[in-house]
Amino acid sequence: MRLAPGTRLGPYEVLATLGTGGMSEVYRARDSRLQREVAIKVVGESLAGDAGFLSRLEQEARLAGSLNHPNIVAVHDVGVHDGSPYVVTELLQGETLRERLARGPVPLGQALEWAGQVAHALAAAHGLGIVHRDLKPENVFITRTGQVKLLDFGIAKATPKVTDSRGLLDPTVSPAGSATRTGAVLGTPGYMSPEQVRGEHVDARSDIFSLGIILHELLSGQRVFRAGSIVESGYSILHDEPAPLPPTVPQGVAQVVQRCLAKDPEQRFQSARDVAFSLEALRGTGISTPTDPLPPLGRVRRRGLRLLGWAALAVVLAVAGYLAGRGGRQTVGPPLIREITFQRGSVYGARFAPDGRTVHFSAAWSGGLPELYTTASDSRVVRGLGIGQAQLLSVSASGDLAVMLHPHFPSGFGLRGTLAIVPQLGGTPRELATDVFYADWAPDGANLAVVRSGDEGSSLEFPLGRQIFRSTGFVSDPRVSPAGD
Repeated sequence: MRLAPGTRLGPYEVLATLGTGGMSEVYRARDSRLQREVAIKVVGESLAGDAGFLSRLEQEARLAGSLNHPNIVAVHDVGVHDGSPYVVTELLQGETLRERLARGPVPLGQALEWAGQVAHALAAAHGLGIVHRDLKPENVFITRTGQVKLLDFGIAKATPKVTDSRGLLDPTVSPAGSATRTGAVLGTPGYMSPEQVRGEHVDARSDIFSLGIILHELLSGQRVFRAGSIVESGYSILHDEPAPLPPTVPQGVAQVVQRCLAKDPEQRFQSARDVAFSLEALRGTGISTPTDPLPPLGRVRRRGLRLLGWAALAVVLAVAGYLAGRGGRQTVGPPLIREITFQRGSVYGARFAPDGRTVHFSAAWSGGLPELYTTASDSRVVRGLGIGQAQLLSVSASGDLAVMLHPHFPSGFGLRGTLAIVPQLGGTPRELATDVFYADWAPDGANLAVVRSGDEGSSLEFPLGRQIFRSTGFVSDPRVSPAGD
């Protein structure tokens, strides 16, 4: 059923046809109530009489309409015209990411920016329990102003028996674009997660794998997994490792991509929000884009907390001094001072890893609570560990991090939170104890000295759970000697 210009669907007046697909027709229209142009997608006649499909479609369209986020296409309304349902969305002007990739490579800074916006969109959806399940360049739209819009949320499971088109929330295009694109059944060959390929239950981490595929393609200009049939593509996803990224891609960026593309969901980033944060941290290091002027420094609540960095924010490394400490009587020259972070904010703690080169630290860039990062003493690349707000406490001889999760300021003495262990490359924290102020690893890398708080003061435990000292005052900064006492 083709609608002519001037046709009215409730308050919407059709202005022009934008495109057609196997299941829908797309029109540019004007909303007479708000005097704005919108896109209207009308279900084709072949499905207009399918009661089950229409019921599911309305439910999914309303679900997509609940996603109020600047990086997700806005769904304004749903309705029925002459027995055919329609969905009203914002009218987008620009191109899909697939169309942009067809013109050549994307600069590193632009790739990180777009991927970060996609990650923010996914985080908003996942926060409402919605998993996209078909993330691919065709479903990422770049507006003329450079804003990313994620398309086609929630419709896949509403159309399981249709194989020649996606649905009403396919990419919406402007007159400068092209017709509504067709898609595929749930999941697209080359962009599915391993658990999708195996037909297993999927959660938010499946979308993170798909985002990793897109980011890899943005950076390399090549498809990550073999194209072809769903069998060939699925085998590649399950068994092949992605090709190395070009040498021009910084190591920190490559590590983020690698973690997104872990075959095991437990080894990936556990939330899209952490992916977005890591990408923003990488962009902030200046490795991919010119450094922006520093914003005015806001007030940060201290309550007596000792800060290692302020103003221009430098983590200052006494590299030669560190080597001297490791070498006992070794004679060395003056310490070498080297700046390794380049953002304004507060550094709450920093420790060398056992290799003497890697540096882990916790910092807050915008006046909030700290999060964890890692870098190297000879690198400008800073990588977020992606576990949210956390304070670094100590690094073991084997490289494990003792951290404080959910840090907060209960008093004037400093941060308090939950003690947890995190692998040096990041991963799911293993929580050990609550109400912890400080902790330090013993040389054996197995035991911790821990300061905990209670109703009657502070206590020192070594190992964890064995109280060796209690005070009505405040105990701080425990350290275990090289001899283990």
